[in-house]
Amino acid sequence: MFKHEITILKDTFGRLLRRHAQTNLIKLINKTHPADLAIVFRYFDDDEQGQVFSLMQDNEHTIEFLIELDDTLIEKLLNVENPDRIAGLIQNASTNDQSYILGTLEEEQAQFVIDLLKTEEQEVLEEIMGYPDDSAGTMMATDIFTLYQHTSCGDALRTLQDQKDAEMVFYLYITDEDDSLMGVASLRALATTPPKTLLKDIMVKRVHSVRPETDQEDVAQIVAQYNYLAVPVVDADNRLLGIVTVDDVVDVIREEATEDFLQMAGAGKDREILLKSSWENAQARLPWLFASWIGGIIAASIIGAFEHMLESIIALAAFIPVIIGMGGNIGTQSSTIIVRGMATGRIEIGNEFKILLKELRVGLILGGSSRAKKFASLLNTDFVTLKKSRNRKTGKVRIQSSKADVHGRDLIVVDDIISTGGSVVRATQFLKRQKCKRVFVACTHGLLVGDAERKIKKAGVSQIISTNTIPRNTSKVDVSGVIAESIQ
Repeated sequence: MFKHEITILKDTFGRLLRRHAQTNLIKLINKTHPADLAIVFRYFDDDEQGQVFSLMQDNEHTIEFLIELDDTLIEKLLNVENPDRIAGLIQNASTNDQSYILGTLEEEQAQFVIDLLKTEEQEVLEEIMGYPDDSAGTMMATDIFTLYQHTSCGDALRTLQDQKDAEMVFYLYITDEDDSLMGVASLRALATTPPKTLLKDIMVKRVHSVRPETDQEDVAQIVAQYNYLAVPVVDADNRLLGIVTVDDVVDVIREEATEDFLQMAGAGKDREILLKSSWENAQARLPWLFASWIGGIIAASIIGAFEHMLESIIALAAFIPVIIGMGGNIGTQSSTIIVRGMATGRIEIGNEFKILLKELRVGLILGGSSRAKKFASLLNTDFVTLKKSRNRKTGKVRIQSSKADVHGRDLIVVDDIISTGGSVVRATQFLKRQKCKRVFVACTHGLLVGDAERKIKKAGVSQIISTNTIPRNTSKVDVSGVIAESIQ
C-alpha cells in the first residue's frame, strides 16, 4: 500500500475501535493484507493492539500477519496469550514459521506450546530451534518436494500436481536411494522435456548448498550472487534437510543492512531499536558515546600541548572546529565504505590491510589537498602593504598603501604600523574607510597586541589572522607561506 492508503486504513481502524464495532473490525482484518496490517498495527497503543489481536482467527492469515510483525510486538502479544491458543494458531503453519514465532517467546512458555503439538512436530521443531540463531537451519522450510533421479519427466509432472502444499516448486531437488542431494532441475526444464526423459539427464549436478549452521548473511550472499530463488540445506552426509527461500533472504538482507548502519552510527545493532524503551536505547548508545568521549579527551590533550601557540595566535582557535569536522567527515566516509564492503563481501579476510592502507592514503591526499587550497588561496590573495610615514615638518603620522586603489581588497599589513597606539588608530580609520573585508596582520617585530586587534575589529573587518614575527622586506610568497603555516 501507498502511504496515504496506510493512513486511511489506520484512521478506519481507529474509528471502529472507538465505536467497539467488532463485526466490522473482523471484516476489515480479514480483508487487509497481512503485511499492511502489520504496518498499521505499529500505530496502535497496547490496548488497541490487544483488542485487534483478540479478534483474529486461528488461521493462515493470522500466521502471515505475525511473520510480518516485529519481534518485539510478537513477544508482547503472545506472552499474555494462553499456550493452548498459540498451539492452535501455529499447528498448521510451516516449520520455519513455527520456529520463528516460538523463538520470540520466553523459553518456558515456548516449551509449554511445543508440548501441546503433535509428537512429530515436536521433534522437528526442537531440531530446528537447536540450531544457532540467525543460521540457515532456523530459516529453512522442511516441507519440500523431492524426486528420485531415475524418475521420468512425465511421472514427475504427475507427481508434482499432487503437491499443493510443497514449498518452492520452481526448483525440483533430485535425490538418490539414500536421500542424498544429486542435483536440481527447474520447473521449466521439466515442462519442456519429453515425458520419457529421466530426471538425471536434465538435472544440474553442481548445486550450491549450505549447512544448517551457515550464517544467514552467507546464505543471502549466495542468493544475491547467483540469483537463486532457493538454496538447499544439507547435512554432513549431503542429505537434504530443507530449503531457504528468496522471500526469507530478502528479509535477511534488510535486517543485516539495518544492523550494519546502526553499528556504523554507533547506535548498537538491535534492529528494533525504535520499539525499545528510552532506557534500553540509552544503554545501547552509551558505549559508543563513551568511546567518542575518550577520543575527545585525547584530542583536547593534543590541543593543550600547543596552548602557548594558541595564546599568541588567537586566529588558530577558529580553525579547530573546521579540522575536527573534516576529520569526522573523512572518518564517516571511510567507515561507511568499510562496513558496506564487509556486508557485500567485497572486503574479506586477507585484503583488510590493503584496504586500510588505501584509506590512509586517501586521508593523506584529502588532508594535503585541504592544506594546498588554503596555501593557494593565500598566494592568490590580492593584497597591498600598509606603511606608516611621518611628515618631517609637522611630525604627524599617516598611513600609506602600496597601491592607489585598495577599496574592498584583502590586506596584508607587513610593516610596523602597530608599534604605537597612534599608528593603530590611524590604520583602523584607514581600513574602515576602505571597507576591507579580511586582514592578515604580519608584524615585522613583536606580536599583534590584543588592544590593536580589538581596534581593528571595530573597523568592520570580518577576519583577522596574525602571525609570528617575520623579517622586514619579506616577499609576497614568503609572507603567504608564513601565514599558511600559522593557520594550518
